[in-house]
Amino acid sequence: MRGMVADAVGDWREALAWQEGLFTDLAARSNFYSGLGFNRALTDFPPPAFEQALGFAGLLREPPEPIERYTPLAQPPVDKRERGFLERLSRSACR
Repeated sequence: MRGMVADAVGDWREALAWQEGLFTDLAARSNFYSGLGFNRALTDFPPPAFEQALGFAGLLREPPEPIERYTPLAQPPVDKRERGFLERLSRSACR
């Protein structure tokens, strides 16, 4: 069984050396996985199957509404001392 899995996804038992740009360069990352023996055919889906997999993973949902719709706007402080402090702080930051 281990041999079948290793043939498909590669052998990851040894310590890995993370190459420069591995997390930002798609080609470098793909080559890294292939170098470990990852079978690229496992992720080579026709477009309709790829879209279906994205749907199953929950990646095709509409993004949520902006946060402003969920969070009420901050209310000005009620305490006069606190309000005065924040006004002074705001004026000093603008200088």
